[in-house]
Amino acid sequence: MSQAIPSTDRLNLSHGQARWVLTHLGLHAGEDEHTFDAYLKSLRRDGVPFAVDELGVGAGYNLSYHYPHLMELAVALAWRTQGILSRHIVALLADYRPILRQLYRRAWLERNDGLGTPRNVLIDATTKRAIRGTYLSLELNYTPLGILQLIQPKLLSPLEAFDEFMGLHQAVYPRPPLPISQIADDVVRLAENAPEIKRGRRS
Repeated sequence: MSQAIPSTDRLNLSHGQARWVLTHLGLHAGEDEHTFDAYLKSLRRDGVPFAVDELGVGAGYNLSYHYPHLMELAVALAWRTQGILSRHIVALLADYRPILRQLYRRAWLERNDGLGTPRNVLIDATTKRAIRGTYLSLELNYTPLGILQLIQPKLLSPLEAFDEFMGLHQAVYPRPPLPISQIADDVVRLAENAPEIKRGRRS
């Protein structure tokens, strides 16, 4: 694992900049800017990505989005693209926040080594593919009553992710684990280059 101080610790974005980052991740499902902004604010009212003690007080209080906040939003949006509705996932993300924030940090630190060390997958005698980075599995399942359950968040190596999703299953069809190191890479790259956005009705 790299021992360098991660650039993730330096990220400090406004709401407008955070929205810009998430927009450019391509996880906004085709909404226009106004609709996407309203959706992000609805997530915030429901507890994602800030804990109560991180919200501050007063109408003029400016929220600061740091790396774990951006990652929590990215994960919520990524699960939405897999058909998990926000009202189901937000409570789980908030409940497991202490564990997940540790996993987000490790996903960045071990994106190219440690758990995320690149591996080669042999397709046939002449074809192989490299897989790398860590993958986030939440083991999400719906109960017969329609309640979404999270068994245990865990970070997977490339081979573990390959086995979990591509292995043979019977009467169980797992959702693919999220390529969380790749998401972290993109979040940091975009956040470090986020433009200054003037405060307005959507900031």
